[in-house]
Amino acid sequence: MEELAGLQRDILAVVWQYVKPGGLLVYSTCTIDVLENEENVQWLKEQFPLEPADLSQRLGNVVSEPSLRDGYVQFLPGIHAFDGFFISVFRRCQ
Repeated sequence: MEELAGLQRDILAVVWQYVKPGGLLVYSTCTIDVLENEENVQWLKEQFPLEPADLSQRLGNVVSEPSLRDGYVQFLPGIHAFDGFFISVFRRCQ
């Protein structure tokens, strides 16, 4: 998992530059691994001029997780009506 999370960071380190100021970057995985998901979200916030975009009004009544205000949501099988996957959204500051 560490190798995969590192590869994702390598990709994110390049692609964030293609997001226009004020534009959105969506980072999503099809896993429930903390290293790939929450830890990479924290890394993005620390490394680049990106801020989490509040998702609480973007998914309708599908979910109401507190993390939506922090720009991400982790879907878990057995809890949500989905397979396990992760979505996060960032807005480029500059």
